[in-house]
Amino acid sequence: MGFALTLLYVALTLLSVAEAMPTLAPYRVQLVIAIITTLASLVSVMVSHRPIFNTQMFLWFGVVGTVLFSRLAQGWLGGIPLAFADFLPSAMLYVFLFINVSTELRLKLTRLVLIFVGLYLAGNGISAYYHDLESPYIMKQAIHPIVTPEVQYLYRVRALGFLEDPNDFSQFLLFLLPLIFHNWKRKSWTVKMLFTLPAAGVVLYTMYLTRSRGALVGLAAIVAFAIKLRMNTVLAAIASVATVVVLIGLNFAGGRALSLGGGADRISIWSDGLGMFKRSPLWGVGYNAYADNAGGMTAHNSYLLALSETGLLGYFFWLGMVVTAVHQIQAMLENTPKDSPSYPWVTTVRLCLYGFLVTSFFLSRTYDSPTYLVLGLVAAVASLHPEGLLPHPMWAITTAGLALGTVVFLYAVVRIG
Repeated sequence: MGFALTLLYVALTLLSVAEAMPTLAPYRVQLVIAIITTLASLVSVMVSHRPIFNTQMFLWFGVVGTVLFSRLAQGWLGGIPLAFADFLPSAMLYVFLFINVSTELRLKLTRLVLIFVGLYLAGNGISAYYHDLESPYIMKQAIHPIVTPEVQYLYRVRALGFLEDPNDFSQFLLFLLPLIFHNWKRKSWTVKMLFTLPAAGVVLYTMYLTRSRGALVGLAAIVAFAIKLRMNTVLAAIASVATVVVLIGLNFAGGRALSLGGGADRISIWSDGLGMFKRSPLWGVGYNAYADNAGGMTAHNSYLLALSETGLLGYFFWLGMVVTAVHQIQAMLENTPKDSPSYPWVTTVRLCLYGFLVTSFFLSRTYDSPTYLVLGLVAAVASLHPEGLLPHPMWAITTAGLALGTVVFLYAVVRIG
């Protein structure tokens, strides 16, 4: 029951049912499903006696707690229930996946749901691009070419809800690619030709139509990580650079400049974020307060967004979830035989996570559903491997060091930029 409801909740979240079908919005369908799924998950835990309070669950509670506390720290007591209602639906994805996706069969079904929902969204975007440029699945972006004073427009494919930004949509599509190619070596050529390659083609072409520069970087990163696992770092670096060159040659970014400061003047925005961090380094300026302090702009960086809005306290918990997920993957890679049926799952979620983390450096995904979907998927795979759930003895020190390193790195980027 809990698993079926989890799949339904995942699908409704990605489809943004309230935006796709506005007539259902007053009924809060997603909220109702979330409450029922929570109850069913609790029953599942009690019946199975499965231990769920590991290091990452502790960190998850820390993330939720510091998000709420960040509002209180700014003296806005009434903002706590608003933050709770806004953030918890996304955060619960992690809990639902960790608790309910507890077998390899359930992993397979979850993978299929994610792929088919992604293909549905991609199909809507492609159809709109060729038949209805006024569709909500299309963003009309004004661009100002240097060679001519006339304003031109770039049409970019997107989805709805939290995926309405083409960059965010492309990041989700990037996350799907390792799932589509999962277990490639062991698949029959019939499956490869009739499903894997066509699905990958649809996803890649939709990513092309998003004209996302972050997706270009993310694809290069996934190629590098995939090759590094099988060969060596030098070949991985060469393949990554070659991927970037090819994608630029194909006009993947729609002719927009590829730079840290391109597009939205991100260096200036990051400077604003560091200023917020300096004003309140321990608990930040408050959940969802970045735009209020940066002229309506978001951070365009998930790490800086967590750091500036929830301070070092909240950032430690959030980054800790990422660090322990990476440790889980490394432990599973070292302890799972390559001929084991579960080994492909480890390599798949590894690429999903690493590609997502790279692109998150250019996107504000700290609190959004895809972040907890990715982390939840890693946790689900780790739950099938005893060594995957054991906390790394140095996770806290590693997290603290990376948290401070983030501050130093971003300061250096802003100063150089």
